[in-house]
Amino acid sequence: MGSESQFWWNWGVSAIGAFGTVAAVIVALFGNRLQRWLFPPRLTVNLADSGGVKGGYTLIDAAGQRVESEARWYHALVANPTRWPAVTQVQVALRQIEEVDALGKPCPIWAGDTPLQWAHKGDRPLLLNIGHAAEFDLFSVVKEGWLDIHPLAPLESQSTRWPDKAHIFLTVQARGIEGDSPATRFEVAWDGAWSDDRTEMARHVVVRATTPAEV
Repeated sequence: MGSESQFWWNWGVSAIGAFGTVAAVIVALFGNRLQRWLFPPRLTVNLADSGGVKGGYTLIDAAGQRVESEARWYHALVANPTRWPAVTQVQVALRQIEEVDALGKPCPIWAGDTPLQWAHKGDRPLLLNIGHAAEFDLFSVVKEGWLDIHPLAPLESQSTRWPDKAHIFLTVQARGIEGDSPATRFEVAWDGAWSDDRTEMARHVVVRATTPAEV
């Protein structure tokens, strides 16, 4: 190899090494930002299972005693379609409740911003990092004859329980440090009946996502 060829060879090797060093520094300093720019995380909210999941429900009787009952729990799913990177410190907020009037028109009865509880909460923290999807409690129907929604705190001037039957719309939104989901509106209709059979219960409770309302 001639001296000129050796020079350019050495120069090329040095340039590649220098580029690698600069790239390593850039990744070290700005890796998370580059990662989120190349693979931007986003949140979505969808219905998990329109048939619900049968489970327990704790009642407090007139004497203040805890009584175990049955309920069917209906969950919605917070997902991050890219899965990586995760959206951090996510919480789901209830934004609006509408109730269908005698003419079949949804009318707002409550608007605000209050967190809903995660499904199967156990020792789960209030804020989750969403890479893999997580479910939250949209509502439940209790065997004793009412429908509940499950905010973490009581709503001001609005009951969270509908006895006998219900036809409501719930607007929810998932929020994290890196971004929020679009507002998602769910229509919930229950005719007041209960069945232990999943297929039969699906005739009594209907839930579906609809066009979001302004909140």
